[in-house]
Amino acid sequence: CLGDYPSDIMGYLTKRGIRADVMHLLGVGYAKLPFGGDANNGIAAVEKTCLAFRFLDNGVLCNVQYKSLDKDFRFESGCQLIPYNIDAALDSETIYLTEGMMDAATLVQCGYAGVVSLSNGTGTKMETFDKYLESHFKGKKIIYAGDTDESGIKKREEVARYFAGNDFYYVEWKASSDSEVKDANDVLMAEGEEAVKRCVESAKVMPIIGMATIDDQMESFDELVANGIPRFPGVEHLYGFTHMIRFEPGRLMVISGVPGTGKSTFADNLVMMLAVEQKWRAA
Repeated sequence: CLGDYPSDIMGYLTKRGIRADVMHLLGVGYAKLPFGGDANNGIAAVEKTCLAFRFLDNGVLCNVQYKSLDKDFRFESGCQLIPYNIDAALDSETIYLTEGMMDAATLVQCGYAGVVSLSNGTGTKMETFDKYLESHFKGKKIIYAGDTDESGIKKREEVARYFAGNDFYYVEWKASSDSEVKDANDVLMAEGEEAVKRCVESAKVMPIIGMATIDDQMESFDELVANGIPRFPGVEHLYGFTHMIRFEPGRLMVISGVPGTGKSTFADNLVMMLAVEQKWRAA
């Protein structure tokens, strides 16, 4: 149904800080559906009131996610799974990607356009975006407003790799109080719309996955300056060098010199000594 919500849904939305008119704007309906049950063992299904999130592609209904008020959910069987609210990306130069539909509703309520959600949270397969890359996302700025728990951060990195061709930013959800928050709706419930906007407007540039900056290394650099190279093994029989040089796994060592001065012979000798004395392997 797409009419006025029953009292239990209104109570749920009020608790989550979401206005009914925002849900109506997004075309969210409601339904009563059975969940659970096992006919073979005589266990009856339980009927639950659900929000019904409609997945539209160019206005055409492709799927519905039914989410009960105690967080059970299911999709229509045999239907295409696409990003939620994908039509909103067409006319927006900045796209806000959330991890769930309630977070998408939160951002819409806070005045943001171009809000799209992953279809199935951290379990979303990124190929659901494939058909929309050129038409909906090419050349656009993406602000990822997903969860900031461990699984959410892992998903953020996956999404960032997928949209590597876009300017990609991410939101850190924080509350000024002691409230623990991990997503947009948590912040809305804890401190209201202005707190959500503060977090979104402070979105950070997503670093290239796997790239380290000097800031990442400052602690180890300060330790090196203060205390020198750690006392990792040396070699006992490297004449003239034993007192000067030590070795640490993962550290780059450069052997340089003009041609014909024995660099390769020295390196072979050094590797052999480390293999014999320290049992280190080399290729």
